[in-house]
Formats: sequence, C-alpha cells, structure tokens
Amino acid sequence: MKSKCYIVGGGTSLSTFNYSWLNGEDVIAVNQSIFHVPNAKYFVTMDYTWLMRNGICGNKVSDKRHEFLRHPAEKIFVVSFKGDRLKTIDDRHVVDLKFDLTYDLSVFDRVVHASAHGGMGRSWRDFHCGRDSGYVGLQLAVVLGYKEIYLLGYDFRATVAGTHFHDAYGERDRRMYDAKLKDFLVPYPSALEVLRKSFGVKVYSCSTMSRLNRYIPFRMVGQLSMGIGRVHELYS
Repeated sequence: MKSKCYIVGGGTSLSTFNYSWLNGEDVIAVNQSIFHVPNAKYFVTMDYTWLMRNGICGNKVSDKRHEFLRHPAEKIFVVSFKGDRLKTIDDRHVVDLKFDLTYDLSVFDRVVHASAHGGMGRSWRDFHCGRDSGYVGLQLAVVLGYKEIYLLGYDFRATVAGTHFHDAYGERDRRMYDAKLKDFLVPYPSALEVLRKSFGVKVYSCSTMSRLNRYIPFRMVGQLSMGIGRVHELYS
C-alpha cells in the first residue's frame, strides 16, 4: 500500500478540477464525489440523507444506485448517530425512527460503528466521527495506514459562486450553509493536532480557500478551480 492518499470532498474549489491528475493515486471519495472520481479506491459516508437522496437505500428509484453499485471502490458506511433517532437491528440494518425508514446497508462492503465523537482512533474498533462525512474520510485514511494525506474540496466555506460543486445538492442559502460548514469545522483543529503530534501523520489542504489553511499547510494539486488571486472576490 502507498503511504500517500487523496481524499475528495465537495467544496466549490473543485468545480473545474481535472480528476485525471489523480490517476494512479490512492483516492478516497466522500459522498457525491464517488460519481466524479472513477478511479477512487475507497468510498465513505456517514450521511443517511445522502443514501435517500441518491436512492442507495429506501424506496426511491434512481440511476445513481446502479452507478454506485457498479463503481469498483470499496464502500464503507459509518454509523454515527446515537440517541433515540436510530435503532440498530443487526450489522447491516438500521431503523431511522425520525423518517420511519429501514436502511439496508448490505450494499456496503464494510459497516463501521463509530466509537467516539471528535479526536482520532487508530483502528476499526476505535473509529471516530465528527459532524460531517469528510471527517470520517480523514479517520478512514488514518485507519488504513496512510501517513501523508491530501484533502481536496475541504473548503468549509460557501462562496457567492455556490455552496457545493455537486448539482445533486440543489440550491441553498449561502450564508446559512456557510454557518453550517463552520460548525462542521469545529472538531478538525484538535484532531489535526493529534495526527501531527501523536500519530506522525502529515495532512495537507489542497484548497486555496479552505478554512483549514490556518491549521495545516496548503499544497497545490493539479489545476485548482480558481486562481489564488480570485479567491478573495468569491467569499466574505
């Protein structure tokens, strides 16, 4: 296995990214990016709404389900919700009491039950989650043993150009979504510090506009969707 991997999120910094730059690399796709990265080695999500929206689970009929099943990536789902909303039936079936739906997770190669919120674990049994699927993408890379991790599309920022580069997410209020993204960011700084100091893992941001750039170094990968000189025009 390689020591380096790339994790692809969905920030607007990827809106015109050329994914051929990732050919031959180990790639982890998060959520909708699975439909944009044909060479992804792994896929991970913890988003039940993503499953419903794309017809992966539930009663919705969607071509995305077939496209998802055909993709060769190893598919991993992280069960992260706790409390009264979800009830686990067995390793592959979870009942969502809020929506009165049963999620059949048998389409996934591996189902992981998160052991903690925030921080980072070293194994499948000590798998941690945060507030978004991007966080479990980072935790997955660590559990798989990668020592150099590049984050693409981890912007944590909505711009006037849009809130997400994936059309399937639909129209959103930019300022409200920007506040949500700031909330997603909360557990990252301490986790990144743990990776640097205790795990010896190097993590790089590959987005010129990412709010992570104050915590980790920026590295250019391929052709980013916008020049550095334009970044300040696009967000406040």
